[in-house]
Amino acid sequence: MRKHLALATAVALTLTATAIAPAAPPTNSESKLKARIIPSKLPKKRFRNASLFVDTSTVYPNDGGTPTHPTKRPEPTTHVVIDFDDDGTVRPGAVATCKVSDAAFENFTGTIFQATQMCGRKSVLGSGIATVCLAGATGNDCGGVNQPEQADVIAFNGQPKNRKPTVYLYAKGKGDIAAIGQELTGTIRRSPLGGDYGKRLDVPVPPLGGGIGALTDFRVTVSKGSYIRARCHDRNHRLNARARFTYNDGTSEVVRSK
Repeated sequence: MRKHLALATAVALTLTATAIAPAAPPTNSESKLKARIIPSKLPKKRFRNASLFVDTSTVYPNDGGTPTHPTKRPEPTTHVVIDFDDDGTVRPGAVATCKVSDAAFENFTGTIFQATQMCGRKSVLGSGIATVCLAGATGNDCGGVNQPEQADVIAFNGQPKNRKPTVYLYAKGKGDIAAIGQELTGTIRRSPLGGDYGKRLDVPVPPLGGGIGALTDFRVTVSKGSYIRARCHDRNHRLNARARFTYNDGTSEVVRSK
């Protein structure tokens, strides 16, 4: 029974659903969400340990390349909210929490190894990779040497915030952006959508590279022990996930996992 978690991210994690109506449809950004649970075969009633893969991507819609090979910088995302199926659950208490708060982590720019030392190896939830487009001096084309650039990603079980569990996502640039490190904090709460949706991952996205950068692809796999548990209870044998992307120009877009 093949299961695609339409979960948030999340991260997503991660992106507010029906509460905010966009002023206009996005014109310089087009986002997608991919999510899946591993293994693909799950019990009908009993939850079992699982891994969660989430990929959020944003591209410039007119000849902007692909998420991993962008040629133009899309409108940067400022907020992502991901709602996950209620057949998936999160158990923050099953994993050690990071030793420092998100406020202490906010201005950290060290290596992935140093981030792991700071939070503690036992708090690591998983890892991934991101693609970054920095607009060049002549416009929104991806500028600089060897653009676009890549960043390594690591996820930690964060300290609770307002009594809600969190996920710390840290991206460390490689190549020409090796000096850049960015921390994202996703808050996990009950999804207000109800129905097939159980948890929401809410992730504000701060400006990247002084505002000239945009994450065009962000992939992370959460695979730590029993942190993620899932089952296959729905008749359609599908785990749903949807995301709301809010952009720097004030527009927003709701997408569903494919």
